Amino acid sequence: MIRMRHGLRAVATTALMLLVCVLAACHGRGRGTAKPGDDPDAWAARLERHLARHPDDLVAVRDLALVRWLHQGRTDDAIGGLDRAAKAGDPLAAVARLRIADARLDGEAAVAQAYAILERAAAVPADAPDRELHAAAAIVAARVVAGLHGERDDDDARFVEMFDALPAKGLPSAARAPLLSVRANIERNRGHDYAKYFREQGCVQQFEVGPMQGRQGELELARDHGPFVVDPAGDAIALACVVRLWNPTIHAGIRRVRTQLTVPGDTLELELSAEEPMRAWLDGQLVHRTDRSDRYPRSRAVVQVPVAPGTHTLELATVIPRDRAWLLVRATTPDGRAVEVTPGGQGSARITGKAVLQDSPWAAIADDADGPIAAPLFAMLQLDDAIHDGDVDDAERLRDRLDRRKRSADAAWSVAQFERFDPTRGRTVSLAREQAALATALRLDPKLAIARLRQLELQLERGEVAEVVEAIEDPAQVLPGLRGELLKARAHLTRGDEAKGDAAIARAAKLAPGNCRVLAMQRSRARDEDDVKREDAISQRLAQCGGTIELRAQLAQRRGRFAEAEALWHEAIDRVPDDLEAMEALARLQLTRGEVAKAKDVVGKVLARNPLRAAGHVMLADIAAAGDDMAAARRQIRAALALFPHADALRRSATLVGIPDELDALRVDGLAALAEYRSSGKQYPGVSEVLVLDRSAARVYANGGQRQIVHLVVHLLSKAAIDRYGEIDIPEGARLLTLRSIKPDGTLVEAEVVPGKDGIELRDLAVGDVVEYEFVVEHDPATALPGYVDVSTFRFASLDIPYHRTELLVAHPEAMAIREDRRAGGPAPVMGAMTLGDETVTTRLYRLRQQERIGDEPQHRGLLDELPNVRVYTALDVDDYLDGLAVQVKGGGRSNPELRRRVRAIVGKRTEPRAKLAALWRWVVENIDDAGDLAAPATVTLAARSGSRLMLLRTMLREAGLHAELWLARDKFGPAPLAQGHPMPESYDAALLAVKLPGERDPRMILTASKVMPLGYLSPGYAESPALRVHVEDDDGPAGAVTVPKARPELRDRRHWDLDIALDGAGNAHAKGKLTLGGAEGLVWRQALRDVDRDRVREVFQQAELQWLRGASLRELEISGEDDLDEPLVLSFEADGARFAIDQGGALLVRADPLPLSTAARMATLPSRKTGMLIPYAPELRATLTLHVEGGRFREVPAAVSIENRFGSYRRTVQGGAGDERVVLELRSSVTPGVVAASDYPEFVEFARAVEAAEQALAKYTP
Repeated sequence: MIRMRHGLRAVATTALMLLVCVLAACHGRGRGTAKPGDDPDAWAARLERHLARHPDDLVAVRDLALVRWLHQGRTDDAIGGLDRAAKAGDPLAAVARLRIADARLDGEAAVAQAYAILERAAAVPADAPDRELHAAAAIVAARVVAGLHGERDDDDARFVEMFDALPAKGLPSAARAPLLSVRANIERNRGHDYAKYFREQGCVQQFEVGPMQGRQGELELARDHGPFVVDPAGDAIALACVVRLWNPTIHAGIRRVRTQLTVPGDTLELELSAEEPMRAWLDGQLVHRTDRSDRYPRSRAVVQVPVAPGTHTLELATVIPRDRAWLLVRATTPDGRAVEVTPGGQGSARITGKAVLQDSPWAAIADDADGPIAAPLFAMLQLDDAIHDGDVDDAERLRDRLDRRKRSADAAWSVAQFERFDPTRGRTVSLAREQAALATALRLDPKLAIARLRQLELQLERGEVAEVVEAIEDPAQVLPGLRGELLKARAHLTRGDEAKGDAAIARAAKLAPGNCRVLAMQRSRARDEDDVKREDAISQRLAQCGGTIELRAQLAQRRGRFAEAEALWHEAIDRVPDDLEAMEALARLQLTRGEVAKAKDVVGKVLARNPLRAAGHVMLADIAAAGDDMAAARRQIRAALALFPHADALRRSATLVGIPDELDALRVDGLAALAEYRSSGKQYPGVSEVLVLDRSAARVYANGGQRQIVHLVVHLLSKAAIDRYGEIDIPEGARLLTLRSIKPDGTLVEAEVVPGKDGIELRDLAVGDVVEYEFVVEHDPATALPGYVDVSTFRFASLDIPYHRTELLVAHPEAMAIREDRRAGGPAPVMGAMTLGDETVTTRLYRLRQQERIGDEPQHRGLLDELPNVRVYTALDVDDYLDGLAVQVKGGGRSNPELRRRVRAIVGKRTEPRAKLAALWRWVVENIDDAGDLAAPATVTLAARSGSRLMLLRTMLREAGLHAELWLARDKFGPAPLAQGHPMPESYDAALLAVKLPGERDPRMILTASKVMPLGYLSPGYAESPALRVHVEDDDGPAGAVTVPKARPELRDRRHWDLDIALDGAGNAHAKGKLTLGGAEGLVWRQALRDVDRDRVREVFQQAELQWLRGASLRELEISGEDDLDEPLVLSFEADGARFAIDQGGALLVRADPLPLSTAARMATLPSRKTGMLIPYAPELRATLTLHVEGGRFREVPAAVSIENRFGSYRRTVQGGAGDERVVLELRSSVTPGVVAASDYPEFVEFARAVEAAEQALAKYTP
């Protein structure tokens, strides 16, 4: 039985004490873990025997009911006992009965039970031994009352009567807050004063507000922004219990607020919550933060802070990444009394101890309980609290505990609630887990209507309407109550069965005629049927419902009842003073009514709240135009353009009031460009198309925004070109200016726009036609990088298409410090100036003509170094850029209990850091599909088994006690930043983890792209390459430039042959040897061993590695080191070769170097090159070749040779000579990785040919 050491009464009978021993002493305190002897059926039998002798023992009655409900799945048999105990005042029984009623959608019984719990809890003396149990039950009841309020027609009256009769200090603050919110909403809907109810909760809404600070969002919370400064224009808008703070800038910064709290006693209780990450300080000491990157923070926290009586300073900082964010603070004494609040920051009292985060009251009650009977109920109640607080870690631990309760439907329902709440796994995985839990719950108890309701809701969301209708028409699947009828109505109406849908609505209205959801559905149906009178009548009844003022205002406006609509809009704004949408709607209405001055005043208030709201500026222009004051309209549009000069839509609006679009001055005539091309007589033979005009004209504005014209004229010379240009895809958000085809005779054919198609078709194209298209795109300013502009890189040539006229025009403010990078013959600008609107701008025109195609040569290096190009930009602060990346990836490193359990399981008993790293890396690459970007949350990746391997590994390493930094490396063989040029952070495109291991000077660089890549392997392009460190965690090194360490020697790329070849008199060969593969060479073969069926490995080996052995027949193959990635892969083999040696005049000839060691020759296939050649990878090639002549001797052997220059080397040493029967050849060949410039290519070819000639040397023997 359940005994509360300081709670429920004891029953002093010998039999009962024996039962306590059986049920409690043998099983621990309230945990109920499955140990030998845990047999709920035996518990029930003992309790039944006990009650046969002691029928009035209500504790035993309750315990038997709990066993039946929680452990045996016999809910119907449990209800009677729970009702009996609850009526006698047992709070645990009352909570259990409340949960059953709510789960069965019995709203009447649930609310009645909740009211009874609240009334009893409020009457319990403060020093009563079971006070904590009653208080915890009251919190449960209050949330149920708040959640179900409005399901009955008389809920408001019943609630007010109950609430007003409760003693002011009888309930804990966690119970009073939701009740006070319900009370406040009732008064608000009645049009009465309701703010006092929020003040009574302790809602803190009086703050001094500081200015916006910083621009890197969450990172700013950890930075020192100096002493608090008051922003005279800043205010905190009070909304119910929260305040809303506004961001008048384009940056994602923070705002700080502060106030004074006068605490009468020695403890202050603070409830803290925020829409975005935040920190809170009391008297300068941090008491709470939600900007954690290692754990998912609570979304709601209650902390108790020991303080000296007196006035204290509370300061908070919260991120405002967009235009606004809310913040919630409740400040009370521990018994729920609101403390006095005064804006300011001069408090003199101080904290006297450490702030303590408050846990669920059910945790302490569960710890204080003997026996396992109520353990599932305690876990469910704690899980409810954890979900309410957004406490992910605690919720998941409780979820796992409940998941082991295989006979409890309510436990499965609680698990389903967790899955619905869980923010750590991603929607797809959580939804599948929730559906599984719902199915389990309904299998255990088909009467668990709340689970069925949710299951059907999910099916409707998936579009399984027919299945839902079939289910709700099944008499065995009962959906009682208001919520059930509303779901039936929704399902029938979705399927198109209006009669059944209306019947379900009617049944719902009979249950709760004034319910807001019923009224909303009735109004929707009246509108569907165009029943104006009925819609109006229902809308009036909706006045009692929160959130319907806007709906009623819109309806009144449509009906022409403008005075009523205006009054409603005013009411909506009075309730939510910063509802900018409502304010703009009011202004539009006032404008319609001719109240120009009023409309202008309202829009002015909108812009005072959010000066960057473009719609408000346009509305002011509309107001001026409506008053025939076109000059004022133009002034207003110009004022808006000063804020949003890059906004193309705003520019289009400007043309409507007579302000020309300055971008028109940057356009050129495509037909004129075509005429010039045709008159030039220039021919480009053998091409598929010619870019007659390739043009970009960028207007750069002082705020960093841009508008850009892209204009192409293309001469189609092949069927392939027709296919490419037959349908044009315009970038999303772009505005099309021109799209047409031009026939050889000059006929213009406009494009055909087909509704619903993404692309725009050009019909009846033929070879010889010309396609012209032109569009405008806008680019917002870089909000996290103020002042930074990047017009991007413009290329003036192509590998395979000639450009007849190609140009970039940039127009920018005279004062803007524009820079340029010109590469590979990019043209110098023709500088100029022009007037655009009222501004004189500097122009830069970069132009080339008649650019032939370069040709697509194999292994060409990066095109930035080959094609003429120009990049136009302003200076970039790389640290700011890296901070922006850190903001994106910071939250992705959070872990959850599943991830931490997985790490513990993988690491096992390993203690050595290298072993931990290897085990975690192996698990990640073997079990996770690498499919996500670096911002993908690690927990979502783990749950889906798909996402960013690298960032999941980083999180796992942290949980295993290993620190890993995020580095971004640049291929050193790729295009590099110019001296004093753009830093090109986008070229640092290889993400690595830098892990510092004991005893190693340099960090171990970790990649996760391959399952068979040696841990710490670096390809030649990334070893010792430039990199950027992203500072994500506090213990990371500073953001900025770093250098990737050297490649580990033991992981170098190598291919070593060790061969013994026996030659017979017929020219046949028997080869025995081994091939040792290191680095990427081993990686390729290990991957092949994974991909190829085992019974085909011999075949693959013979085809891939024995091509040099003429007539090869593989006898044996043994593979070692396949799974030890840190060691070379060794392929040992024996094979026979037929006619390996060639008969020449009685002697036999064999190549002294039969192996494919010369990689240079394979790269030197072109007679000349126009582009540089990239050699990204060149393994160390070695061979020890022992040749035996069976019964004969060598007559000639090749001489030693050594070839070496900057491109590589080739060496051959020889042991033995003419007259010997055995010769040993040592061969070494290498090519230097990197870039061979086109001008150096002839020298490279010369080297390759020299090596190739050396490899042609022969050995001659006679039998």
